Amino acid sequence: MTTMTPAAATLRTAPRPRTAVPGTGSPGDLERDWQAWRAARHAALRDPRGPLSIVAHHWLPPEPTALAGVPGLWWADRHSTHVTVGDPGGGPVLLDAETSRPVTGTRRVVVAEAGSASPFLVAPDGTGTPDDPSGLVAVEVALRTGRALVRLRDPGSDALAAATDRDPVETYPFDAAAVVDVGVRWYDVPRPATVGAAKPGLVHHVEVVGSVDLAGPDGPVTLEVVRGHRGGVTLAFTDTADDVPGWRAVHLTAAALLAERSTGRLRIDLNRASAYPSHFNDHGTCPRPLEGNALPFPVVAGEKDPR
Repeated sequence: MTTMTPAAATLRTAPRPRTAVPGTGSPGDLERDWQAWRAARHAALRDPRGPLSIVAHHWLPPEPTALAGVPGLWWADRHSTHVTVGDPGGGPVLLDAETSRPVTGTRRVVVAEAGSASPFLVAPDGTGTPDDPSGLVAVEVALRTGRALVRLRDPGSDALAAATDRDPVETYPFDAAAVVDVGVRWYDVPRPATVGAAKPGLVHHVEVVGSVDLAGPDGPVTLEVVRGHRGGVTLAFTDTADDVPGWRAVHLTAAALLAERSTGRLRIDLNRASAYPSHFNDHGTCPRPLEGNALPFPVVAGEKDPR
């Protein structure tokens, strides 16, 4: 199979622009912006309780059950997650994340669908309130497709330790031709849609807010964008490159949208195509792309498969 870069993908359908328009920025400026984005991205991946810190996950049953690595008995009903804690007997202790004091009795945690919270920490023994809780394992409670789970986020994980001396994720070299400006069609009314997830049996509910056309070797390919975080949008897609994760996404901020909304164009930097947290370990529940968001050619830009 012939591998095609984004530059080659545009050559057969449109003249290759010398710089991306609208907007300003030479190829050197674009690369410096990407380097700054990449540094921030790597810093986020190295966060002591970020995606590289997750070392375990447990789906919660309806009856009180002991979980490996977590003090207490845990269970969930339709509305809440519960934990009841007895005498630790000198073993690991469940702490309140706000006060760093031991949890006693029964606690109830409520999170919204697709939401999460980290209300607890795990101390290795019952020696008292730690002076510095930042190195303790955090206990995250999440709700996915109506099912509650607990994940353990360990600042001392092997993955975080390995990322100290190397990049957390490999990327292709920057390619200015992978910064493309495309027409965007914003929908007057967002369309609700359901997508799959990294874990079988789970789904995510998204809002489709518009569509764009990316040039390919056999003509333009239409992809749809969904509402993202804090007023931004997300373009998630699959492609046929061999050394990338199953799907990636380009996230556009609200500020970027505001700057370009009046032009009817959208700048998509495929150098920023990112792996999802679920691509770094087996504990993620991240959404998959919309069913039709499949590019029938390789995108040789952005992040490679972390594993």
